[in-house]
Amino acid sequence: MRVLFLLLGWGLVGSFLWRELFLLHQVYTAAKIEHEGYAR
Repeated sequence: MRVLFLLLGWGLVGSFLWRELFLLHQVYTAAKIEHEGYAR
């Protein structure tokens, strides 16, 4: 049973981290595009 809880916990943490990374990447890309637009 303990292994099941561990896997469930890791799954939750993993999905949360992936979502955070995805959001960070989106924000970074948007900022980069905006910056390049201003530079022109």
